[in-house]
Amino acid sequence: MTEDEELEAERLSKLAELRKQDRERGEKQPLEFRYGPESFGCHEALHVTNLILDLIERELTNHGAIVQNAEWYANVRRAQDELAALYQKIGAAQMAGADQRH
Repeated sequence: MTEDEELEAERLSKLAELRKQDRERGEKQPLEFRYGPESFGCHEALHVTNLILDLIERELTNHGAIVQNAEWYANVRRAQDELAALYQKIGAAQMAGADQRH
């Protein structure tokens, strides 16, 4: 199994678990409604992504242990790049949903 296949299997397992928890709680609104574009849940994901980006910038990019090690520093910067790309994708989905309503 490739890494991408493993990630997708993990994602689907987590999704199934969230849906199971919803059924057990008697949740009336589906995940897609509560966490899809334009929802509070989607906005929350955008906000948390931004918080983590700020935390990484403030706490890791200038941390003595990280700055001394080229590989660690590169890992931190790559993590920032991935999170920044995620932030842009979530934001674009939010905006696309808003544009479709108007």
